[in-house]
Amino acid sequence: MRKGILCVILGCFFSILCHGQVSFGVNASITSSTLSENFAKSKTGIQIGVLCNYELNEDLTLLSGLGYVVKGVNGLWSDLNYSQQLKMFDVQLSYLELPLSIGYKIPIGNNIRLIPNVGIFVSYGLHGHSEIKSINFEAEEVFRFADNSWNPFKDEKFNDWAQTTVTAFERWDYGVRSGLNIEAGNIICHGAYDFGFNKVWNGYGKMGNALKSRSLIIGIGYKF
Repeated sequence: MRKGILCVILGCFFSILCHGQVSFGVNASITSSTLSENFAKSKTGIQIGVLCNYELNEDLTLLSGLGYVVKGVNGLWSDLNYSQQLKMFDVQLSYLELPLSIGYKIPIGNNIRLIPNVGIFVSYGLHGHSEIKSINFEAEEVFRFADNSWNPFKDEKFNDWAQTTVTAFERWDYGVRSGLNIEAGNIICHGAYDFGFNKVWNGYGKMGNALKSRSLIIGIGYKF
């Protein structure tokens, strides 16, 4: 399914490039991302990339591009409890992301317009970083153990915690996006929320639940 979605997006993207009413640009954003887990905390990241927009007509526009985005999550808890210690870990994930949205242009002033938009996104995980913390509630302290960093896109086994296995994150992610752009001349201010459909993580071995990505994106761009 994810390959089919990617093929559709790429087909639309290259079709856009073949037409004349295309504008290009660059953008940079701040992201706040997490997973569909009640106890997970959001992680702040960045997004940088290129824009490629196609004016369908006076009212509609296609919004696309290609970006490098840093997502992740903080404070993922284990379902296990050993000697009044719980373990949690923080994750940073870097993706190559391709969105495709359709927007409706609403003029609100001289060369200024609002563009509410909806669409989809597909991401592929390039690399990442993870580290585990141990929480001791008796001492009310957080201990960050040495040599506990690993690539979250690969399985990792910790023998010192009753052979706990932290399963790998899925490299592919996809879902729906809703957003709002404000264009003033060549300047673009944009915000979007990504709701992932793919189960990107299955937790600690067989004890976890399949979790999906959630991301808030706010940024600014320049259209050439």
